[in-house]
Amino acid sequence: MKKRRGVAAKVAATLVLALGGFTLAAVVSGVGFASGETTDSTPSTTGTTPTTTDTTPTTTAPPPEGEGCTPGFWKNLRMHGGFWTLDPNAPVSSVFSAATGAVGAQSLIAALENGGGGVDALPRHGVAAVLNARAAGLVFPFTEAEVVAAVNAALASNDPDLIEDTKNLLAGANEGGCPFGNDGDKDE
Repeated sequence: MKKRRGVAAKVAATLVLALGGFTLAAVVSGVGFASGETTDSTPSTTGTTPTTTDTTPTTTAPPPEGEGCTPGFWKNLRMHGGFWTLDPNAPVSSVFSAATGAVGAQSLIAALENGGGGVDALPRHGVAAVLNARAAGLVFPFTEAEVVAAVNAALASNDPDLIEDTKNLLAGANEGGCPFGNDGDKDE
């Protein structure tokens, strides 16, 4: 259980750094988020000593939502190759610097076509997520840099739980609904 919490903490820390940096900066600088709601500053008294409480209207940012096309969509070059913004034959290591050995040497299209779990599933969903982040007209919840950072961190960790958790996060985003038509096979 402790190991699972540690992995969850690593994934959360990676995402906080990748996705929440602007939120932290806004909070630290006192900017906050507009919510459409207002909160008035009202003086309150306790006993005989008056105190004034000043509140600033802020809300919590909603979780990222968006669209995404599955690896099954992206691996179908005959039907969907026109949406690619990378060379399908480029090695995985050209996108994910932490991908080494056979994983890094395979082409982007081979990573999408590769079955299996663990270290095989992460590049498959990582490549699909990068293509989703780069695709014009698609509102993906992560930027290309965020996807690359998360995949590189998971691969470099060599931690099977972190690799699986990162794959699951990207798989969920990749299955957000493809606005380009037939989404191909829903796969892991």
